[in-house]
Amino acid sequence: MDLPRTLIIKNLLFAACGDLIRHRGRSFVVTLCLVAILFPLVTALAISEGLRFQAEISIGEGADFYVSEDRYGGNGPISLDHQSRLSGLQGVSRVTPRVVGRTYFLDRLIAVVGLEPEALSGLKTLVQGRIPEAPGEVLLGQGIARAFKIQVGMPFSLGANPHKTFKVTGILSHSCLWSSDLMLMSHSDANEFFRIRGLSTQLLIYTLSDSSPLLAKSLIGRSDPGGSQVPHLRIEDRYHTKERVQAGFSHKGGIFIILYIIVATLAIQAFLITSGFGLRVMEREIGVMKAIGWRTSEMLGEIGMECLLISLTAISSAILLSMALTKGLNGIPIAQFFVAEVGLVPEVEIPSRYIPFHGLLGLALAFCITLSGGLWSAWRKAQRPPAELMR
Repeated sequence: MDLPRTLIIKNLLFAACGDLIRHRGRSFVVTLCLVAILFPLVTALAISEGLRFQAEISIGEGADFYVSEDRYGGNGPISLDHQSRLSGLQGVSRVTPRVVGRTYFLDRLIAVVGLEPEALSGLKTLVQGRIPEAPGEVLLGQGIARAFKIQVGMPFSLGANPHKTFKVTGILSHSCLWSSDLMLMSHSDANEFFRIRGLSTQLLIYTLSDSSPLLAKSLIGRSDPGGSQVPHLRIEDRYHTKERVQAGFSHKGGIFIILYIIVATLAIQAFLITSGFGLRVMEREIGVMKAIGWRTSEMLGEIGMECLLISLTAISSAILLSMALTKGLNGIPIAQFFVAEVGLVPEVEIPSRYIPFHGLLGLALAFCITLSGGLWSAWRKAQRPPAELMR
């Protein structure tokens, strides 16, 4: 009489658990090898996802359109005269200028951002100190402040414009990776520092709800003025910016996964040797199972159940270890391989985000590795007579 399918699966599960406990040494070695393979993969995917998630939040909280002047096919400074013209377009709620540039703080390359006072005031919750209010006052990132032992109230100047003196009024929180090597100041101070009076690197356009499509057509018309003396404008909207960010992270993550799978594939042969699937004791067990009436499909199902249990244990352990490293130890020392210039001991909080896809991918990889050795070895042994296997 045929047994119900659920009862067969339950019996195979109990048999697999008993076999794993009986050969606990082999089970431990296989699980340990899988954890060593899965741990760096899960960690890399989590950090990459965390970086992408932070970037998407920044884009989502930003402007709807970014306008700059077209200079030889690239972004160039745009005159502040366009601010009043763009503000008069239908559907525009406000237009604010922003200066973005780079300079050296001694030997360290940093980003410099100049914002309007209204935008600076929105950063109060992220600042240890106070927001710049007077000319020459700036905010510094945690990375710069720690590297050069700078505290609130200290004056300094930079080599790019030594005549301009700044005073630190606050330190940006380390909660965001992007603010580590950042110097924030007012838009007028940034104009003076970079010597671009009357210009801005970008104009940020914020729109009213449901007006972006119509506004985009209007802006495109203004960006191609034909034969007039009005300069060509380069317009980037939030959607395309987000699309490029996602494509960049996906491209980088995809290359890592391909290289990682190649390395893991080369290690499978050594792993199968240490896994113990070819031990003599398994031949005797399979012979006994065949002698008492087990069918080949049932034995293969029991081996597959063992592989699934081992894979579940391995991926769970790898995720827990990865969380302990990224959340508890801030990615020491593995973060430096995925985030440039953070060093062996990161000075900023390394973002990481775990999603179900990471666990499913690791489970599938572990299951395929164990199953490729277990099923093939068990099937070959099951084809031999039971008396020969039990000798």
